[in-house]
Amino acid sequence: MHNKLSKFVNGYWVAPNFDTENVKQIFLGSSALDYLEIKEKIKTELSLEYLVDLKQVHGSDIVDPKNALEAEIAADGFFISDTLSIKKPLGLIIKTADCLPVIIRSNNSVAIVHAGWRGLAAGIVEKAAKLVDDGKGELKVAIGPCICKDCFEVDSDVYSVLGGEQRGAKYYPDLAEIAAKKVLEVIPNTEVVKSNICTKCSVNFNSYRRDQKIAGRNIALLVVNNKERLCQKQYI
Repeated sequence: MHNKLSKFVNGYWVAPNFDTENVKQIFLGSSALDYLEIKEKIKTELSLEYLVDLKQVHGSDIVDPKNALEAEIAADGFFISDTLSIKKPLGLIIKTADCLPVIIRSNNSVAIVHAGWRGLAAGIVEKAAKLVDDGKGELKVAIGPCICKDCFEVDSDVYSVLGGEQRGAKYYPDLAEIAAKKVLEVIPNTEVVKSNICTKCSVNFNSYRRDQKIAGRNIALLVVNNKERLCQKQYI
């Protein structure tokens, strides 16, 4: 399956030691194809019965994917309470171009969310962690490629919400680290893995800060009830 996905993207990352027999993940970077073409490729190559996405609005709403099967709805995350209840191969997509793609799982529950600075401020990451928590307090979190602290220069309005390192009159929040801390605050016994790939620095990933209006979108893909591995390598 590695060849099925890597042949039409320039870069990808897979969180190590994260996948289960029933849950797989991969974070896809830039491509010569447009978004709709990539969606069709993913669905066809992975033989998915459903492949759903959202109208992302930089908020904190997280929905059951069954509510998005027929039409795109406004929200910034998906949640499945029992992955074993998914009987047909299902793919869930979150789109980013510097924001955080975050996947959180426990034994049988999983969530995938889009978190920019507004989403982080609204508590979407903590909300997802609480939904996924199975009471044992043991979660795994994968934070995919996103803009790094050194590239995310903001003014005082964002700093007042998120904090960050001050350099002169500018501020530099570390979005991935903020997200990790937010999860650990609500579920302390959590394993967090970060890609440490900056979307602005790496030409293999799309970045709005770098490319502005012509920027494409990276895809965080969560697949449920597909027995094949999505790829063999951790990143390219």
